[in-house]
Formats: sequence, C-alpha cells, structure tokens
Amino acid sequence: MRKLIYILLAVLILAGCQKYYLMIPPPQISDDELDDEDIGTSTRVDNIFVTVYGDGDMDGSSWDNAYDAAGLRTILTDKSDLSNTVIYLAEGKYIIGKGPGSGLLLKKDIKLIKGGYSSSSAGKDLAKRDYVRYESILSGDVNLNGKADDGDCAMFIVTGGNIAFEGVVFEGGYIDTEISAVNSVSGSNGSSSGAASVFGITGNPSSTVVDVEKCVFRGNVSTSAHNGSAQGKTSISGGPCAIVTSGFFRARGCTFSNNVAVNRGGAIRLMGAEAVCFLDKCFFSGNTLSGTSEGWGSSIQVSYGHLCVNNSTFIDNVGKGGDINGGGAFLLVNSTMFQTETDTYGAFRCESISGAGTRFINNVFTSRRSDGVGFNYSGDDRDITSAGFNLFQRIRGKDIHRADDVLWPAVLDGTLENGCWVWDATQVGRNADEQYATLDSILEAVKSFNPIITGDAGVANLGALFFQWVGETGFSEDKRGRPRNPQCLQKGSFDAYLTQATPSGLKIGTASVVAENMPVESFRMKITNKNNPSYSYLTTMMWNGEGWSSIDGISMMWDPELSPVDILAVSPAIDVDGIVPFSVASDQSSGTASSDLLVSKQKVDPKTDLNAGRLSLQFSHIMSRLCIRVSNRDFGSLNNATVNGTALSCECDFAKDNPSVIVGYNSAGAILAYNAGSEYQAVLVPQTTPSVLKVSITDNTGITYDWQSGSPVQFEAGESYVLTLVTAETKSGRGYASGSINKAYGQ
Repeated sequence: MRKLIYILLAVLILAGCQKYYLMIPPPQISDDELDDEDIGTSTRVDNIFVTVYGDGDMDGSSWDNAYDAAGLRTILTDKSDLSNTVIYLAEGKYIIGKGPGSGLLLKKDIKLIKGGYSSSSAGKDLAKRDYVRYESILSGDVNLNGKADDGDCAMFIVTGGNIAFEGVVFEGGYIDTEISAVNSVSGSNGSSSGAASVFGITGNPSSTVVDVEKCVFRGNVSTSAHNGSAQGKTSISGGPCAIVTSGFFRARGCTFSNNVAVNRGGAIRLMGAEAVCFLDKCFFSGNTLSGTSEGWGSSIQVSYGHLCVNNSTFIDNVGKGGDINGGGAFLLVNSTMFQTETDTYGAFRCESISGAGTRFINNVFTSRRSDGVGFNYSGDDRDITSAGFNLFQRIRGKDIHRADDVLWPAVLDGTLENGCWVWDATQVGRNADEQYATLDSILEAVKSFNPIITGDAGVANLGALFFQWVGETGFSEDKRGRPRNPQCLQKGSFDAYLTQATPSGLKIGTASVVAENMPVESFRMKITNKNNPSYSYLTTMMWNGEGWSSIDGISMMWDPELSPVDILAVSPAIDVDGIVPFSVASDQSSGTASSDLLVSKQKVDPKTDLNAGRLSLQFSHIMSRLCIRVSNRDFGSLNNATVNGTALSCECDFAKDNPSVIVGYNSAGAILAYNAGSEYQAVLVPQTTPSVLKVSITDNTGITYDWQSGSPVQFEAGESYVLTLVTAETKSGRGYASGSINKAYGQ
C-alpha cells in the first residue's frame, strides 16, 4: 500500500508542474539575490560527490554520502563557495530543471564539474572513471520522454564566474520562442537572449568564462523563432548548445552532434562585441537548421563577436547558409570544414565587418560535392585575409587566395575516422613549387590576431589569449594529438606527418653494389599493419628518376595511431607471400640484375624510426656472386665466360625473420656470365655445388680455357667470391687454366 501511495504522489506532482521562467535582472544579480536555501558552506570544500539519487547522509562528503540531483541544483545556485571545489558526478541522468523553463542561473566560480565515474564507486575512490563508458548526463528532459521537446527545460544561464566541466554529456536541453523572449537582455549588438538550450552566457568577459573539455553536446533543441515575440519581448533563434552575448565559451576535445535549431547556428551562436568562443580539437557533425529558408550557420553563426578555432572538423551538418557563417571576427587554424550537402553558400560564408581582421591559415575548405564551394566572400570591402597554406575547393565572391594557397575543385577523397577527415595529401597534385605552413608561420598568424570591431573595445589581444589557451603544443599536433612536422604541416585537422617529398616517401639503399651500372629500378613491397589492417599495402614500387612511387597509384599513409608495421621489400618485384620459387638466369651476359635477389625485412615504428620523416629501406643480397678474373690476359682479348655445375633454382622463404633460400639441386646447369669490363660476373643460388665447379673462358680467337675445382664449392648467401685464373695452352693449341677461388672479404 505504501509503494502505491508513493507512485500516485509522484504522478500528481508531475502533473502539477507548470511552465515557469527565470528572468535575468539587468545588469547583474547581487549576492543577496542568490537562492535562500543554502545546503553548502562558506568554508572551502575541496571535493563534493554526487549521484543521481544520492546516498547515506547526502552531504556530498563521499560516494557513500553523495548529494542527489536536487542537491546538485542547489549547490550550483546557492551561496556555497565552489571556487576551489571539484564536483564528481557518477554515471546517470541528472535533470537540471525542476520543470519547464530556462534552467539554473549561475553567477559564481565553480572550479570543475567532472563526470564519468562508475556508480559502483565507494568512499572517495576516483579510480573507476571512463567518461565514454560511464556517461554523466546533464539533461533538460523534464518530461522524461527521451527527447528535447515541449515540457522540457533549458539548462544554464551564466551571468558571471569561471565555470569548468570535464567529461560531461549535455543532452536534451530545450528552449522555445517564449523562453527565449522572456529572458532576452540588452547587449552591445541590441537585444539578445540570455537563455539557450544548454548555455546562455551574458556576463563581463573579464570574469565570465565557461570551459568544457572532453564533453559531448547532443540532442539539444531550440525551436525559438528569429525575431519572434512573447510578453512584449523579442526572441532569438539558434545556438542550442551555447548563445554568447558577452563572455567566453571555450571548448576543447568536445563533440557537438545532432543538435537542432530553426536557424542561425545549429550548435553555437555569438551575439555581441564582447562575445568570444574558443574551440580546439572539436568535432561538429549532424547538427541541423530545420528552417526551410537560408538558415545561416549549420554549425556556428557569428552574428557579432569573435570565433577562434584550431584543429577542429565540421562535416555532415544540415542546413543552408554556410556551415560556419557570420560577420564577426574569425581566426581559423588547422581545421577542416565541409559544405553541407544541400547548401549552395559554401563551407565557410564570411562577411566580416571593418576591424574584424579575419584570417585563416592551413585549413581545408571543401565539400562532398563536385560543384562545392569552400569559401564564400559575401559582400564588398570585407575585412578578410588569407594567411596562406589553405586548400579551397572553390572561392565565391572576391578571390582572396594567395600563391601559397591551393585551389582544388575536385572532391577531396578521404575517410572520417574518430572525428577527423583522414586524407592523402598527394591527391592534390603536390609538386616542388607547393608550399606548406611551418609551425612558426602558424604561431605568428595566431599571436598577431587582434580584432577591434567597429571601434568597440571588444577583447584586446585575442590572438595572444587564444595562443595561451591552446598552448604551442596544441598547434604542433593534429586533432588526434599526433605530432605534425614543424617544417611541413598538412592542411586541415588531420596530419600524416609530411615531409617535403611525399607523406609515404621512401629512401632506398643497398648493403652493397652488385655491379656497376646495375641500379635497382623496381621492387615489390608489402606493409603489414597488424593493429589497423586497412593501412596495410601490397604494391610494386618504381623509380621515376627522382623518387619512388607505386605503379598502382597507391598513396600509402601511416594509420592515425602511427602503429608499428612489418615491411618486406624484394627486388626483382616477385611475389612475396610465403615460400616463393626463384631461378637465376642461365644467360646473364646482358646483366645480373634480374638474378640478384635483394631483400629488406624490418619492423618500423613511425614514431621513432623515420629519417627526417621518411622511411629508409636497407636491402641485403641473399644470392651469391662469382667474379672471374684472368691475370695474364688483356681482358679485351676475351670473348665470354661460362660457369657450369651449379643449381639454378631455389625456393625463397620470406616468412622467416631473416629470409633465406632452399636450393633445388635438380636444376644444375650452365650460366653465361656478364662482362663487367675488368671481370666476368655471375649471380648464383647459395649452395654447395652438387659436384665439381667448372669455368670456361673463350677468347676472341675461339680458344677455350677450362678450369675445374678439385671438389664441390660452397657459395654462401650474400657473399662474393673471386676466381683468379691464369690461362695457358698446350703444344697442340688446346687451352687450359689454373687458379683458385676465394671469398672476397670486404667487397
């Protein structure tokens, strides 16, 4: 009976909830206007523990005495001093609002709200943390139907304070025209909303900062109409994840996906001269502008304000009017932006006003469409500059590209992996004249960014602030945190660690030279990546006079994790799988290259084993070589030399750590040797000859001089041997030769 009563009471309470609004009193709320209820303390508390339903004494002192969701709401808004406090959230969904409306008002410092802890944590144990597996969700889903819609709430209005979140999911925040209008405030660019589905930020930029790191924003919805009205006030559309009127919103390593607005910013919107958004290593995908006309900014709309972006990817968002759009001040670095499928305005549509100083360096502006527009210079006399080293699919309006930018009208082939567009730089026709950004050029462009929008104070030395926040390391690596070559940065948020030659450049060397004028012109190469098989390759490499390239047109790349690989290379370019049959030529008079088997087998860790960013292959000979010299004759008087009594065929076992050959003794035959100018040379299968070895020299008069070993001769793999002969003739004119065969040490 008691359980039944509790259930009925819960139903009655939910049914009795009415929509309410939290007004923002201009210009600021005093401390006396904070919530009267104070379950916290003015004494500093270093750690507070929170679970969805709470536990024990519910004083937040440990997981066993954790606050519940209601306690979390209270300590965030009461007089508790959280400036040095870390709040730990266990996994689960925390409903932010008590009912539909604008959510919680935050105006104090909160050191850090940290999510991703297992619900099985006990005491003060912080070891069980995985923010992907144990999601701590801050939600606006008041009506508990699993989606953001009427009856749900927005989450936070921030009017002051430095507030940080890490490893938290923001999901299901909701705002409509009425909530937006009622909470509108007066900003430097006219009226704007102080509320948003997740964060509405409107405070002094010197003391109002929202930091989010390794967080996810998903499924947040704004149905607020552009210039709608309610209660005599005007609503603002867009920016379900954040609307910034004044203050800082800074996101690092965050994902913004499947958020929805009617127009003007499918995820974020900036609305004032002192509105600032910093992004580093972020991913925007699946965000939607649901309006039927031009929506302006499928991911981000900068109506007024400042946007600084590094190492971020924008792809597969939905809407019209540019994926990023606006007239504010933009600093875009090392990022990849795709035009939306249904849009005609480009990946980045920019109309920066005077004083914005908009600049971009080392980005990719492209699309999945063959007619795509990368950059759209909208209007006349805009304050927009390319700082170089960008890739544009096309430019609409004023052509602002520099000589060190690349215009590439084709679709940029690649794959989306872990929030990064992975692509091979060789496809854009790289050549010796193409230039690449250096780390120094990136840092110079960033640090010197100092926009002053139409004379307003704005935020001084913004580029220096952005550099300080990202850090030099953040510009010297890609979105995945992998290092870039500081002298040769690949464009966009992905970097395969380029060299000035080619990303998969090969430097080929041999342990020794088989013969003069016998260059290695091709080899078969197998690269095995056990951690990521899609980055394994089997191809034939050819020398083109300047470098090595695949005859199949394959562009080989390291995987995103730079995993170690096994490399097997063989010349001539024969099969390299398993045990492979091979034979030396019986006629080597025109050269020995096709008979001389060169092999390189090694394990390569691209993090440590590259030479100036390039792969070096060191080949070894696994055949034997016999050099035949005649000490008492002018070599020009000789016509040919023949080697008899060696096996010509073998099987090569490339599966071994040190590849070797197995001789086939049923293939004994003669080899016509190569005239190398001062000696004859023959490449032999390593073996102990089946019987005695015979060598015959014929001179220009037709006399043949024969030599024969007294016993079988051993030829070892990778070794050279010299047979030095002295020729003579019998009284009857028959030729013969004497001499000995020795290993040619040091040759």
